[in-house]
Amino acid sequence: MTTAQKLDLDALTLTKGGHGSLSDGACIMEAVSLIAGEPWGDHPECVSPTIGAFLRSWNDGLDDEPRQRLKPYATKVVGTNTGPADEQIRGALAMDWLVRVHTPAWLELAGLKDEAAELRALPEITPGELSVAVQATLEKARASARSRAAAAWPPRGPPRGTPDMKLLARPCGRPSSSSPRARSTCLTG
Repeated sequence: MTTAQKLDLDALTLTKGGHGSLSDGACIMEAVSLIAGEPWGDHPECVSPTIGAFLRSWNDGLDDEPRQRLKPYATKVVGTNTGPADEQIRGALAMDWLVRVHTPAWLELAGLKDEAAELRALPEITPGELSVAVQATLEKARASARSRAAAAWPPRGPPRGTPDMKLLARPCGRPSSSSPRARSTCLTG
């Protein structure tokens, strides 16, 4: 571990993506690495992998002005890497939010109100395997979303700037890799 740096967050402008050094810019997690005294990078060891994945995604998904509102989290997430048991709980909380809050909001915007209501009515997702009922409801919502998208945008696909439906295109309960980074990536799409 290197020595923690005093970083003037007010003077820092958070930017999208990864950077080679502070002079090239910094995302929220690169700022955390400096504050924590860790080597420069966007995966500081002191931060929960789940929280880190969420913040990297949020950082890169925001426009420049709203991204600056992430700065207070740079000090709050230091020391959140508390072990596998906590990561399972965090992962379940993130999955629960994704399935029962985030996805239904997008489905409603697409006019799929029944599917959104079904996802909201699911039981809370807890650590461990997703239940068969949750998977079946997700599959039904995914199929409805694909049908709606195919009907709305033939044959060229959705217009530029349309939210990426890949989130609904793969089962998040079964990441393709057992690495912590892949597991946390699954939770963020």
